[in-house]
Amino acid sequence: EGTLYRFADQQMSNNAFATFVKNRGPVIKTDEPDLFVDAMIKASTDERILMYEDSRLEEKYPEITDLVNDFSDDILAFEISELKMWGQRESDTTGLEEFYEANKNDYLSAQSINAKIYTYLVRGGDKALSKAYNKYSRKADGDKLMGNKLNSKNDTLLIIEQGTWELADKPELGGINWERGTKKTTINGYPSIVRITEVNRPRPLPFADVRELILERFIQTIGNRWVEQLKADYPVKVDNSVLENIKNELR
Repeated sequence: EGTLYRFADQQMSNNAFATFVKNRGPVIKTDEPDLFVDAMIKASTDERILMYEDSRLEEKYPEITDLVNDFSDDILAFEISELKMWGQRESDTTGLEEFYEANKNDYLSAQSINAKIYTYLVRGGDKALSKAYNKYSRKADGDKLMGNKLNSKNDTLLIIEQGTWELADKPELGGINWERGTKKTTINGYPSIVRITEVNRPRPLPFADVRELILERFIQTIGNRWVEQLKADYPVKVDNSVLENIKNELR
């Protein structure tokens, strides 16, 4: 039985690695044995180094020994790493807000339009709608005049909507060009005219709207940085001959 890798006073045999892969499951989807093995070794070393550091917390930080009885080692390890990597307390949101500023372009709003939509509930009424729109839309009371022209005495046939919409709100508008101007289309089979007055391009969502997503990524980043720091503290030495044997068995 060969030793696949070592760090500090720890080691991982190839049999133990095989058990790890079986229990953990693949961390990457690939048909390339080399990529698969390399990814699994990284997952294994990350996990083992964290476990090793976790076991040494009281030795490395004797001043917090009394706290171990009140907090799990995992939480304590996270608190220590957070203080080391960011120099702040958990309640301080400065680091989180700075992280948001650095990554806010990854959290954009959807494109939207400010528009007014005229829908004439008469199938085949395209010409009548266009004629009324062209005649009255520029007048101060144009909407009222269009309604008088197209609505019947007993029924409202002209539906006018005004607002701001994303494509998810009005998927039926997906067939028109989202630029300023007047567009002809059909909505639910009825002739419609869409007057777009403003196109709102995607922009970073406010911090409050994405705080939970940012916090999750922030914590993950802290964890990843801490793992990288630990790997620098505990260099992993891989036995290339054992590694090649494992890869050859999978080829």
